Amino acid sequence: MKKLLTIMVLGLLSSGNAYAENKWKFTSNDNAVRAEINGEKSFGDKFIYALLKEKNKCEKMIILFSIISNGKHDLNKILGQKIPIKINGMGPLSALIVRVTSAFENVENAPLDLTQEQIDRAKKTQIVIIQIGGERSIDGYNFKRVAMKTTIDLVKVDEFDPSEYFLNLSNTWDLTKNRSAIDVGLGMCKL
Repeated sequence: MKKLLTIMVLGLLSSGNAYAENKWKFTSNDNAVRAEINGEKSFGDKFIYALLKEKNKCEKMIILFSIISNGKHDLNKILGQKIPIKINGMGPLSALIVRVTSAFENVENAPLDLTQEQIDRAKKTQIVIIQIGGERSIDGYNFKRVAMKTTIDLVKVDEFDPSEYFLNLSNTWDLTKNRSAIDVGLGMCKL
């Protein structure tokens, strides 16, 4: 009996750890399966592998990350613009702003004690999706090479100052289980 109890406790502990380690979230629509993980510095920022669906399978993907604006400007004005980033201190590389959406749909009805100025700033806050590189083959991508904690920094240059637009200029994501996340996503491509 004592041995059975020990096995059950160890099983529960190990399953709890496996659940805690699996921080990837998955969404699917007709066009893509998204495997995404929250950032460590700013929880709202996400690192995203978008697996592109074609005939119920995924062979190509796009790599993206999201970042939250500071609410000072309408970022639709810089939609389609390339901005400089560094990945793990390397670069600068060019990344493309591909989508801008509202971060807070209906902040007036939220049960928070905010000033009118804070409500106005929250209404202007946007989530910005930024693409790193172009479409690439899933099979040809070296997931092991990037299976580590990965930091992306927005870089200030003469033509672009990211602090004018974004709340946080750096975030880190734990990509150590990226291949496992892709395998789950590939299974969802068949649905």
